[in-house]
Amino acid sequence: MTLGYQAPLTALDAATGQTVVTYAGTERADEIVHDGGLLVLCIHMPVESNDVPAGQQPSRREEAGPAVLVALEAGTGRRLWQTEPGVVVPLSLALNRPHVFYHDGEAVVSLDVASGQERWRTPTEPAAHSVCNTDTTLVVYKDIVLCVGGRQLVGLSAADGKALWKLPGARGFGSTACPPDLFVADGLLWYGVEGVEATSITGYDPWTGRPARKVDLGMLITRGHHSRCYRSKATDNYLLLPKRGVEFLDLDEGRHSRHNWVRGACRYGLCPATGCSTARRIRASATPA
Repeated sequence: MTLGYQAPLTALDAATGQTVVTYAGTERADEIVHDGGLLVLCIHMPVESNDVPAGQQPSRREEAGPAVLVALEAGTGRRLWQTEPGVVVPLSLALNRPHVFYHDGEAVVSLDVASGQERWRTPTEPAAHSVCNTDTTLVVYKDIVLCVGGRQLVGLSAADGKALWKLPGARGFGSTACPPDLFVADGLLWYGVEGVEATSITGYDPWTGRPARKVDLGMLITRGHHSRCYRSKATDNYLLLPKRGVEFLDLDEGRHSRHNWVRGACRYGLCPATGCSTARRIRASATPA
């Protein structure tokens, strides 16, 4: 984790909270993946903009700056390799040995986990990479790389990047700032093609792209309310949808439930973990009429 805004990455002892390692040269890391003692970070470089007046936020369409991917030994902090600066679409970094995957705005890219050298590159539809949003989601499941954008969902072989199948694309719910939903849960692929007010959702075989299960939503979705401004989350048993508050979509038995008043903060949403669903407390204020 980082202990401050744009601070270096730090490892803490889970039992005591004491610092174990502070990783030098990792300031501005904004994505972190870990597998078997290996850390891979995405570090975006600062962007100078003379077009944003003082005190104002940059446009959601302003492109993110160039980024590098950095591989570290988790235990020692030893730097193993680093890529040259380039485009790394936000939230596209994935690690599944012996591969590191990301989207460079034009293609899905696979790197060798040991050396950082490019293994393959497969062009897809262009992906937005602004400072505030992306219209593309990348997920790795076993030996399949899944990438969805507004026009298509494609399943790629992790070994060589060959396209195995394609389906229609999807868009994020609620806001153009939200990437499209894409999950593998209970062994099946689920994504946001049906829309947030759908009456059913379909799970697909990740290796063939063929429909494998249809789940009826019944009265789960409250009609007539806009979606929240964050993407859904998932566990092995549930999809947590962001319609009114949080809708728990039971993928196996269809025993759905919802809570209309608990919701997450904008952009991030909820965090399902350890049998609970955690939402950041939001303070709202209103001006009297």
